[in-house]
Amino acid sequence: MRIDGLMGILPETSTVEKLQPTKDSSFIESLTHTNSALNEADSKLQHVVQGDNIPLHEVMLSLNEAKLSLQFITQIRNRLLSAYQELMREQI
Repeated sequence: MRIDGLMGILPETSTVEKLQPTKDSSFIESLTHTNSALNEADSKLQHVVQGDNIPLHEVMLSLNEAKLSLQFITQIRNRLLSAYQELMREQI
């Protein structure tokens, strides 16, 4: 018995890879955003300490954005670590 025509049914690997967004890039983008938010908040805080004329509400908003972004990344890390540990506990 000969089976032909499976190549027409299954999508090519390159097509499937193009359709799926990479998880690495979105996580790296989140890390980059968190890093820039922390740097911006630090910079604004340094300017306030030096006596520059920056509105305090902008500094507080920047600090809160950096805090929330860091908490978000920390939760992602915790969930990834938990999933990894659960996979390691499973017996094959």
